[in-house]
Amino acid sequence: MNLPSLERLSCDVGREHALLAGDREPVAVELRSATKGVPMNARHCCYAAEFALPAGVRFEQANYTLVAGDDTWPDLLMTPIGPDEDGRQLMQVVFHYPIPQTTVACPPEV
Repeated sequence: MNLPSLERLSCDVGREHALLAGDREPVAVELRSATKGVPMNARHCCYAAEFALPAGVRFEQANYTLVAGDDTWPDLLMTPIGPDEDGRQLMQVVFHYPIPQTTVACPPEV
């Protein structure tokens, strides 16, 4: 699965992205933060991003597609987390996934 990295998201803080939700017209959302999270163990990666919706727009928790320039990230579970200081609804997506491990050959059985 193609996911945005924490580094990519960190570079995009303050920029607008397009949020696609089913039959609705695309909505311009502002990436407010990208922060490192706490993975469940050393074999996992965890980080989160918060997006501000336009004033007066409200979305429910659901899977959305996020578009940033030429990149498209489908099926991101986004959750409303409350209003920002201006009253705009914030949506959060948490990325938590296993880090690909190097395959190690098992020793031959004796």
